[in-house]
Amino acid sequence: MKIRGYILLLTAVINASLLYAQGLQNEGRINVSGGYMVISGNYQNESSGAITLNGTITVSGNWTNNSSTNVIESPGTNGEVIFNGTGTQIIGGTANLFDFEKLTINSGSTTQVEAGKGVTAYGACTFTNPLVLKSTTTDFRPVMATFINNSTVTGNISMELSYSSTGSTASGTGRGLYFSSPISNATSTIFNVAHGTNLLWYQDEANRVYKKITTNGTALTVAKGYILRAPVDTVVNLTGTPNTAPSYTNNSIPRAVAGQFYLFGNPYPAVIDWETIATKTNLTNTVWYQTSGTSGTPMVVDTWNGDLQEGTSNNGTSSVDGKIPPMQSFWVQCSSVGLTGTLTVSNSDRSHNWGSSRFLKSPKQPISKDVMRVYLHSGEKRDEAIIVQSELAQDEFGLGDSRKMLLKDATSARAELYTLSPDINNKNLVIQSIKPVTSEKIVKLGLSVLSAGEYKFEANLSETSNLNNIYLEDKLLNVSQDLIANPEYTFTSDVTTTDDTTRFSIHFYSAPKVSVANTISVCAPETVDLTDESITKGSEPNLTYTYWTDAKATSQYLTPTSAETGTYYIKGTSITGRYAIAGPINVIINPTPTVITFNPAEVIDPATVDLTAPEITLGSSEGLLFSYWTDANATIPYSTPQFATQGDYYIKGTYESTGCYSIAGPVKVIVNASSTDIPTDIGNKQLIYASDNQVHIVNFELNSTVAIYDILGRQHYYQQIKSNHDIITSNLKSGIYIVRVVNGKSVNSKKVYLK
Repeated sequence: MKIRGYILLLTAVINASLLYAQGLQNEGRINVSGGYMVISGNYQNESSGAITLNGTITVSGNWTNNSSTNVIESPGTNGEVIFNGTGTQIIGGTANLFDFEKLTINSGSTTQVEAGKGVTAYGACTFTNPLVLKSTTTDFRPVMATFINNSTVTGNISMELSYSSTGSTASGTGRGLYFSSPISNATSTIFNVAHGTNLLWYQDEANRVYKKITTNGTALTVAKGYILRAPVDTVVNLTGTPNTAPSYTNNSIPRAVAGQFYLFGNPYPAVIDWETIATKTNLTNTVWYQTSGTSGTPMVVDTWNGDLQEGTSNNGTSSVDGKIPPMQSFWVQCSSVGLTGTLTVSNSDRSHNWGSSRFLKSPKQPISKDVMRVYLHSGEKRDEAIIVQSELAQDEFGLGDSRKMLLKDATSARAELYTLSPDINNKNLVIQSIKPVTSEKIVKLGLSVLSAGEYKFEANLSETSNLNNIYLEDKLLNVSQDLIANPEYTFTSDVTTTDDTTRFSIHFYSAPKVSVANTISVCAPETVDLTDESITKGSEPNLTYTYWTDAKATSQYLTPTSAETGTYYIKGTSITGRYAIAGPINVIINPTPTVITFNPAEVIDPATVDLTAPEITLGSSEGLLFSYWTDANATIPYSTPQFATQGDYYIKGTYESTGCYSIAGPVKVIVNASSTDIPTDIGNKQLIYASDNQVHIVNFELNSTVAIYDILGRQHYYQQIKSNHDIITSNLKSGIYIVRVVNGKSVNSKKVYLK
């Protein structure tokens, strides 16, 4: 059954109205107002389909939405959708969000939500069989379906947890999955830890150690993080009562020593937003997320700083941000040693929004900042530290700083990088904020290198402005490298027993101000002098300028006083050696038009000459705007070019889009004096004139062509000249006509009046 119109289903006075369909494809609008719709098959919602629901719909097949909006418009709490099939029923389609009012799953139905889709139930849910939230099995990057309830839930959910193994459970080579339970009655039996193959740990906060769970039946605490290692890929189903409490709180998060973190777990079967969590008492606004690279090893730590709205990308897929997936555990830390923290996650923090990656996502409105990312490569492995210039910074350890969580994994041979806070304690930071540099700032780097070998720094300056010069200092080799010109630096290190915190530092210097014009247009054959002071007007004084064809100033331009069409950059250097590169400067050499003019035929007074006639400028460049002048430099305009009297004139042709022009002339207009319409003493003069209804063509080359046009451009006569004085007798109506005589030497036109 296909619907393209509108169906209204109402309740009868006594018995409910029924509508039966063997499958339903909806391209219109359905209003179920107190009635029943029974779909014995699939429901498929297309781009313009929608349902207003205050009754009941039962469906025995799939529920598919291919629209950009929800199937059920403005969902309330009265309407109900019942899945009553006898096999697998799938909620899916091209849409990502599926809203229901009451949601019921009958016995016999296996109702599954496709991975990556989100189901929200505004009314009561009754699951006789569990609602199954499917997961992808993408290696190390799974994404699962999510579920949000706004009312009661009776029954279970079954949420898939996909684990990709490296084939090992050993530290360093095995892959740890940091997870939490979305159900309230989960136990270690789910992982069969008693068998000894799958390994499961939790964090003992009081004693600051990890403890292994070795027996089945151990309850998994809600909102607590756990770590799983397994030797083979597996998909685990966490089936039980979903966590649907209004909130989950831990008010005893400890920090006995500086390096202590707490592993909290997302309690809900939905994404939670770190930025909306209201209660973070005595906690920093930072979360740490331990994951793996795209190949499963090594384990890495990514960090998100909520104050700076900045995150690292050690996972190899994307930078993390403030969204925490379902079943994800994450680290938090008290702001000072000795404090006890409180973290409360509420149901109002839930979301279906995964964003563009599969980790922590979707920051709030960005703040003004200048971001430098520094990578440390050890072979194919990479670690990251971030330095952020922001007015929010305090130039000491504060809200804009996030501590480094060091793994020191000798098995993976992965070097780790951090910066050092400027206070006396030199805290290890993965994200460090500093106030915008107005003179000079030094940020010290720390390295944890557990094996001797070759390493490489890489500076990612794609989010930085041009307000600074940035140098990497290697004190051991007495090297200072400009990271703007050369962002990579390779070195060897054999410091393996302790962290190296003295060898490397990054120097920020305030760059001088260089202002340039962005686009300069001239007309050929003129060129542009890039050294002219007008080009760098507004720049800092006393700078030495050099000229380049690339943004990093590596390819010098040697003829800046006569620059041709192209893109250029100007580097201004102060006496202290600080510099700024400004540009691009787009130089455009526009073509100069060609203007060709012809002298018109002589006329007899009181006749005049139309200088705007197209034959006067025949052969000139197309698309020109012509103007008329009485001097060769086009300084004295001629205001009546359509009625030119005797004299010399000049025509200026201009391209309106560029302003480029050429001036041609003189165009000689000769007006012969006469007291009659018929000239006397003709001699050898070439004349075109009219007498009554006759046109006279005098002294033109034989076989020249003669054409007569009316003022609308319509041709009324066309012949060749047969004598020195051709007389053309016409029966044309009285009026003004244009007579045009053309030969290989000239084009002559004349307006005549035929009576």
